[in-house]
Amino acid sequence: MSGDPSSKSNVLIIASEPSCRHELSSVAGKFAQKMFFAGDGAEALQIIEAVLVDVILIEATPPYASIFQFIGTVKSRSREAAAIFLVTDKADAEVCEAFYEGISGIFLRPIDQQELVEGIVFSHASELGFQRRVHPRKSLVHSRVAFEIESQTSHGFGANLSVGGMSINSIDVLPVLNQIIEVKLSFPDQNLFFSVNGTVRWVRSSFKFGKPKGFGIQFIDLAVEARTAIESLVRLNPL
Repeated sequence: MSGDPSSKSNVLIIASEPSCRHELSSVAGKFAQKMFFAGDGAEALQIIEAVLVDVILIEATPPYASIFQFIGTVKSRSREAAAIFLVTDKADAEVCEAFYEGISGIFLRPIDQQELVEGIVFSHASELGFQRRVHPRKSLVHSRVAFEIESQTSHGFGANLSVGGMSINSIDVLPVLNQIIEVKLSFPDQNLFFSVNGTVRWVRSSFKFGKPKGFGIQFIDLAVEARTAIESLVRLNPL
């Protein structure tokens, strides 16, 4: 999306039920220059091939596999990456895995119109902020991570990886601010598996601006092997 996403944008709404389309269009009307509607992924892809879409709002219902497949197709076909947001009734672990697939946000019902619009702005501003950071980052790391808190192993999905640190969308428990934790990263596609230590610099304890709970860490004494692995990952898909 170019410019401020709060300005007028092309919005694609994917929902099979008329009531859902009406609900999402009433929200999208706050920032949409033009709205397009699709009942399923196949219809949506036809629209994306013909029109440059800035924002995609998807009514997310089980099974989620078809949604993840659609997201992957969009990411590979789009002339310019669209910001993709899911709207759903609950945020279970399977839904949160959508962040592993590269979406920008998840919003829970009942929809808070102001939060959704602000979430889109917040998401875009965060991406611009990462571009201004000292270290190059890999935005969609497609990494599964494990970390230990008080002898309990928890799991999540990594994002915004650099040699300086990373953020983690957590499914389980959260660490506390300034806590030092070990994180085990897994990148099966590249056959990379390594551990890093880091200090917790921020914690998001609940859904906010379409983001699930999570935290960010700053790496401590990054080992040569880990640094080399991260640098190679960033080169594969830099932000």
